[in-house]
Amino acid sequence: MSVDTTFKPIGATYLLSTTAIQPTPDASGTATFRLRCLVAGYVTWGRTNAVTAAGAPGATPSANTIGVSIVGQVTYIEVPAASFFISSVASSFEITPGQGGTGG
Repeated sequence: MSVDTTFKPIGATYLLSTTAIQPTPDASGTATFRLRCLVAGYVTWGRTNAVTAAGAPGATPSANTIGVSIVGQVTYIEVPAASFFISSVASSFEITPGQGGTGG
């Protein structure tokens, strides 16, 4: 018997930009977020809307940050349900809260 890895969206899709947003405002159990890259950049998440966009890690690591460089690529990340997200580049990602999903 195989494991069902199908992504199941449970919220609206948002355009992620350089202002922090919270796609799922409650802790509804959502832990997976589907990111679709529109413009290469970095996505950072945190517990409050004071989260700031990070760039490429240099001498200091970038906490809670993932870089995606292939336009059209879909990446699934599992982070706390009520996280806020911000991008290093304007209008760079679509983000959808849900459950399941593999790849990236």
